Amino acid sequence: MPKHKKTPRQIIFVREYAKDFNGTRAAIAAGCPKRSAHVTASRWLKLAKVQEDIQRGINRVSAKLEISADRVLGELAKLAFSNMADYVEVSADGTARVDLSGLTRDQMAAIEQLETREYIENEKFEDDAQAGREVRKIKFKLSNKREALELLGKHLRLFQEEGANPLRVGVQVIVVDIPRPARPALAAPEVQVLEVKPANGNGGSNGHNGNGSGGHD
Repeated sequence: MPKHKKTPRQIIFVREYAKDFNGTRAAIAAGCPKRSAHVTASRWLKLAKVQEDIQRGINRVSAKLEISADRVLGELAKLAFSNMADYVEVSADGTARVDLSGLTRDQMAAIEQLETREYIENEKFEDDAQAGREVRKIKFKLSNKREALELLGKHLRLFQEEGANPLRVGVQVIVVDIPRPARPALAAPEVQVLEVKPANGNGGSNGHNGNGSGGHD
């Protein structure tokens, strides 16, 4: 089989991988055993022919949806640089009121959640609901600015990645564990055993001779 050809399983794998970029799931969908799907996916993703087809599919979808790097960065910028001052009107007494009437399309893109609640406030007019005061409350939430700023900062390489140390300022200390030579085994001390013979009945020590007589005339 020529090197540029993919196996039938790899063809299915590329198609499935393009759906959610989940290599393990794509390998299982291609017929690989679950217990080894992760390893197989990792091996296939390193193949040039598989990478080329994946990139070709991404480019095709991006062109169809008109997705470009500039457009993605532009959308991130809308979230990252949104400002609460564009959505509220502050009175002279310091109270704030939500005002969405003058928002642009870009400012609307930064709103993650918008909730409007209308009701009749009749606490003082329990017997006559029509005499109550009509209340409208607007609750909104902007998208996560910090997350968008981090993504933009990483794109511009403003932040040092974890584990990177490009400057290497200061003294670098390298600890090397040098194995110590094995100590020679200590020889066992020599033990001298003295044989002590018991004294016989004819005599003993302490100045006596062998025939039992003393050492004097």
